[in-house]
Amino acid sequence: MSSGGLISSEANVYLDLRRRIQPFGYFWKTKPGLVDTFIRESASYRSAVDGGTAPNDALAQLKRNKEFMAKLRADKTRCKRASSPSIPSPVMSRRGRQP
Repeated sequence: MSSGGLISSEANVYLDLRRRIQPFGYFWKTKPGLVDTFIRESASYRSAVDGGTAPNDALAQLKRNKEFMAKLRADKTRCKRASSPSIPSPVMSRRGRQP
C-alpha cells in the first residue's frame, strides 16, 4: 500500500485499515536489539533470571509470550507527558498587547 495520498474519503475505510496495522510495526521489526534491551529491563525478565532461568532462556520465553510483548510494545510506544516546570505566560494588557 502506498503512503502517498488519500485512500478514501470515508472514515470507515481508515478504521478497517487501522485494525490490520500494528502501530510501530516497522520500528519493532527493524530494531531487534532495542527490543531485547527493553525485555531485559522488564520486571518479568528480572524475575525469571532471579528465579534461576538462564538469561538467554528468559529472553526467548518472553519473546514468545504474545501478551507480554504486546504490553511491552504498548508501554514503550505510549507518549508520556513530560513533567516540566510551568512557564509563565507573558503579561498582557487589557488590549491584548504585551506591555
